[in-house]
Amino acid sequence: MIRRRLHVGDSARRRRVVKEAVENAGYKQLTIQKGIQLVIMQGEEPNRSYNLDQMLNGAPFGLLRIGRRDIGVKNQIEVLDDHALFISRHHATIEKQQNNTWYIRDGQWLNKTNVASWVRSTNGTYLNGKEVDDRGAQLHI
Repeated sequence: MIRRRLHVGDSARRRRVVKEAVENAGYKQLTIQKGIQLVIMQGEEPNRSYNLDQMLNGAPFGLLRIGRRDIGVKNQIEVLDDHALFISRHHATIEKQQNNTWYIRDGQWLNKTNVASWVRSTNGTYLNGKEVDDRGAQLHI
């Protein structure tokens, strides 16, 4: 990967560098859409995007569950992962708080044997190369 130092005020250059990196990685050009987008960058569905604001139907807060597509498990964001199995069935939760702050947390609330508890994913969740725990990490948007 090419690393270049970009200054805060250099937005035109930043867009060019990002576009070049995306094209060099073999990803198709993404169109800019309104709202917060989650884009699958690798795996069996590269470039698949999810509009998180639309998925919450414009609510001021809410939760979105992420997990591997699997019969018997209901996630709002179902990721196709039949080969590598890097995505757990109950992988992560994205949370939007009332102050429009977004968090990602490893795992999901599960009701096992009639007791609801937070269960971490089998494979772990990472944000910018750092493991995210059940307390979560803020997504800087």
